[in-house]
Amino acid sequence: MRRWLQGPVVWGLVFVLFFCGVLYAQNAQDESLAKKKAELFIQKAQKAQQAGKVDEAVEAFQDAYEVYPKNFGAILLLGDMLCTIGMFSDAQDVLKKIPLSSLPPNGQAQVHLLFAKIYLASSSLELAVGSYNDALKANPANETARIRLSVAHQCFGAERKSLELLKGLKNIEGLPYRDRVMAFFIDTYHDNFSRALETAQGLSSDIAAMEDEDGDIAMKAFWETSWIFFLANLPLAANPLTGSLYF
Repeated sequence: MRRWLQGPVVWGLVFVLFFCGVLYAQNAQDESLAKKKAELFIQKAQKAQQAGKVDEAVEAFQDAYEVYPKNFGAILLLGDMLCTIGMFSDAQDVLKKIPLSSLPPNGQAQVHLLFAKIYLASSSLELAVGSYNDALKANPANETARIRLSVAHQCFGAERKSLELLKGLKNIEGLPYRDRVMAFFIDTYHDNFSRALETAQGLSSDIAAMEDEDGDIAMKAFWETSWIFFLANLPLAANPLTGSLYF
């Protein structure tokens, strides 16, 4: 009797395992296809964003998320775009959908930085400081968070905290223009003239490039000299709140 039962049981198990294997392979194939579709929608959204077609970009980002909900990168890009065009309330609603644990450290830091931008738009500086702090905790190598947190502490009169953050600043080159301007002002205020002058060199080159695009050769030559940028902005750097103007 036992031998007779063993045959059906074994074959039943084989059938179940085979069926599960087929389902797993099908799910993996479906997920791969969904990923590819999401990538195409993201590419479409980014092209629309570059062309200034906001509604089309929003729709494409949403399509990317709907076709593959595990891809929170699409939501992050959508939130970033909404912040850029000043739709802060919508951006906040979108970013709240992202479980931070699903993102790598730099992605988590980017979410916190966007929330800081949203809080600043509503003049909630204290909440923005908290978000900058969270961004730096998520990714200590995020120099944007470090610079902005340093400037924020300076605004609150916490000069020691501001200076400590500056000491950990390692790489300014390659950061967005506004972040480098803030770094220049806060470095100059804390008498870190050596690094401030290096930053001024990069900033003056950027300004010269802008003047070159406008065809103003004289202004291009003027701003190409880094010490001119340095001296021209030195009076502004004496005010500890100047850097906050670039938030």
